[in-house]
Amino acid sequence: MQILWQDVRYGARMLMKKPGFTLIAVITLALGIGANTTIFSVVNAALLRSLPYERAEQLVMVYARTKSELRNSVSWPELRDWQAQNQSFSQLAAFVPQSVNLTGRAEPGRVIGGFVTANFFDLLKVKPVLGRTLLKGEDEVGAEPVGVVNYAVWRDRFGADPNLIGQTLTLNGQLFTVVGIMPEGFHSPYSEVDIWLPIQTHPNFSPDRKASGLEVMGRLKPRVTLPQAQAEMATIAAGLSQRYPETNLERGVNLIGLQTLLVERLKGNLMILFAAVGFVLLIACANVANLMLGRAVTRQREMALRAALGASRLRIVRQILTESLMLSLLGGALGLLLGKWGMDALATNSAVNLPPGVTVNLDGYVFGFTFGIALLTGALFGLLPALRLSRTDLNRTLKEGGAGSGTRGNRMRDSLVVVQFALAMMLLIGAGLMIRTFVNLIGSHPGFNAKNLLTLEYRVPRNKYPDAEQQWRFHEQVVANVKALPGVQSAATIFTLPHGAEIGTTTFTLPDRATPPAGQLPKAQTNRADANYFQTMGIQLLKGRVFTAQDKIDTPPVIVISQTMARRFWPHDEAVGKQVNVDFPKFTATVVGVVADVKHNSLDEPEQPQLYLSFAQNPHIFASLVVRTNGDALSFSNAVRGAIWAVDKDQPVWKVRTMQWLLERSIGSQRLIMQLLAALSFLAMMLAAVGIYGVLSYSVSQQTRDIGVRLALGAQPRDILRLILKHGLALTLVGVAIGLAGSFALTRLIIGMLHGVTATDPLTFVVIPLILTMVALVACWIPARRATRVDPMIALRCE
Repeated sequence: MQILWQDVRYGARMLMKKPGFTLIAVITLALGIGANTTIFSVVNAALLRSLPYERAEQLVMVYARTKSELRNSVSWPELRDWQAQNQSFSQLAAFVPQSVNLTGRAEPGRVIGGFVTANFFDLLKVKPVLGRTLLKGEDEVGAEPVGVVNYAVWRDRFGADPNLIGQTLTLNGQLFTVVGIMPEGFHSPYSEVDIWLPIQTHPNFSPDRKASGLEVMGRLKPRVTLPQAQAEMATIAAGLSQRYPETNLERGVNLIGLQTLLVERLKGNLMILFAAVGFVLLIACANVANLMLGRAVTRQREMALRAALGASRLRIVRQILTESLMLSLLGGALGLLLGKWGMDALATNSAVNLPPGVTVNLDGYVFGFTFGIALLTGALFGLLPALRLSRTDLNRTLKEGGAGSGTRGNRMRDSLVVVQFALAMMLLIGAGLMIRTFVNLIGSHPGFNAKNLLTLEYRVPRNKYPDAEQQWRFHEQVVANVKALPGVQSAATIFTLPHGAEIGTTTFTLPDRATPPAGQLPKAQTNRADANYFQTMGIQLLKGRVFTAQDKIDTPPVIVISQTMARRFWPHDEAVGKQVNVDFPKFTATVVGVVADVKHNSLDEPEQPQLYLSFAQNPHIFASLVVRTNGDALSFSNAVRGAIWAVDKDQPVWKVRTMQWLLERSIGSQRLIMQLLAALSFLAMMLAAVGIYGVLSYSVSQQTRDIGVRLALGAQPRDILRLILKHGLALTLVGVAIGLAGSFALTRLIIGMLHGVTATDPLTFVVIPLILTMVALVACWIPARRATRVDPMIALRCE
């Protein structure tokens, strides 16, 4: 320890003696370590830490599986059969997240409801902070409606009133008695929930085996593995398939770990970013190693004297490594601060999409990672100069006074520059592909005109508007009131907004063709639109007509289909006038029009069949309103609310947003990945440029005498310029070539994230190497230009 302390003190003096070198090295390392700390904190929160539930590894999502869908929802009778027959799960619970109307207060509002079975809280092993949770039997039809309130909602909306227990809330026009308050920090695993209600109070709850719509979660018994449970549930599903062939034929079960499910969309992006920041750290290490090697040349005499006085090779290596570790720890400390700033920025970015209850913070794992990576980088970039200095030729070094570095040292530094450029090239190619993808996405036409479109959603209570005619009359009056507002061009209702929520699908058959086997029926995205929708959205009518006021509940059913559906099922015939048997809701309708395709879920989704039902012929309690305005759409929000409340003062509205905002949100994750990769790539490119600048600057300083001799013998400045640039360009091209080869292999990993561009896009693979080469040439030009200004007399006199 005494020798170590001596090394630390001496190393500190040496670092303070060269503050410029120390500052550059620490900042370079801090950038690499900080980027790694930021991304690791998200990886740690989402992938490494368990979900915030007791024995979270036992939690499993249980889906029904068909030939066409691996994750299908479950019916109430199907859940009951699973609960009664399985031996693998200690609990199986169902839940359906859905917003509910909260009325009876100063202003109607909307809260997020979670409709659950009574054993939902027992499954998660969580107790309320006040009151109780649902009791057995309270999830049965006819039971008294009760509710359990989220802690944050209890605190913020109800003022943390302990007397809320026993009070009633009017939800969806029905009275619910509050029986419990959940503890602070508890989050429903699948989505955020404000109040939990019994499953049978869900508006679309049905005891019919044909009506699937429940999400099911299970807790495995101790020592039961996922494959074992999967095998047992498959056996149960096979029995139900034989017992209920009409609904369960060829219907299996699919089990997925809850954590696996919640992070599956995030995992790929995180792994790509983690690899990218790893590249940046390696480039930073190579850069600092180059700085250390350059500095090592000036210390050759010092190390030779140490060796002459009896210092062993190990003792010299330890001294250099001690200084390297001091540099890396300083860089790690600064990197931790940069990483904390990055954590906060990512945690507040909605595009990150962390599971509910998962938070990004600076915990022991993140601190340990940063400390460990600092030690690793210290050893990594310090080892080469340590070994280089420990092999000093005593006689030669003491005779020459430490001048010169030898070709071996130069080759080592050149190799590090090549590595930097190869890694930077791979990062830049990946970033270039993501930028091209993002440009393609924002250039994709969604199928409608999003400018000046205001959107919102509402749900009319079924007990207040029990029949379809009343529901449609409400929607119709709302549209009429909104259209009458000054500055409103048009208004319409749609069931599901594009880019607002996942659109439903339905199977269908064509009466003039043979019916395909079960499980192979064609599918189409399904929506309900009124007569004003296509005009309001700016969706082009290609053939026939759209819905009109004459399409009513008591008139023959009609549908409007998309161009892709028309081309796929009537490629050589006229689709208008054809009959279609729609399975849900079940009826036969006539195609009256063909409209342009609409990208509903995302801008990169492929075109697929779409059919629109007439909202007037198929009314529903749920509706979305779209309003085209003359100016800023969001400025009309209060007036539109007032128009709705003029129809029903107790009607809550929510999700008041512009269509432009919805479109931008749909590409939020791609935007974030593109921005992060672009920033990391720019940093890598700058570090590589600094690296080659340092190598050539050092080379020029070492060749001062040689350059002076060349100039004295008649060499022109352009010859010297060409000599230095040739050296730098050779290193650049070798690194670029290696990077291109690596890019051809690595870009296969991001194929699934690309849109409108291939993993071997020629434009990217040509432009990026040119940009990197140009940056390298600029970095080479500065020391090369300085070399041409060497005065031969001064150079020779110095020697």
